[in-house]
Amino acid sequence: MRAAFAAGVRFTAVYVIVVSVLLFVLRDVIAGLFDAQGETLALIHLFCGPPALLSFSTG
Repeated sequence: MRAAFAAGVRFTAVYVIVVSVLLFVLRDVIAGLFDAQGETLALIHLFCGPPALLSFSTG
């Protein structure tokens, strides 16, 4: 059980870090897809930044 739990935590950590980096790098592209301006652009930049790492807790 401990090994399975540890493997799951490691997998979740790696997955969240990879996806968070991708979101951070591609946040301007994502905003461009929606023609985001003003407040919407700010929110996309916010949620594609460091707060994306908080999704680890749902893993």
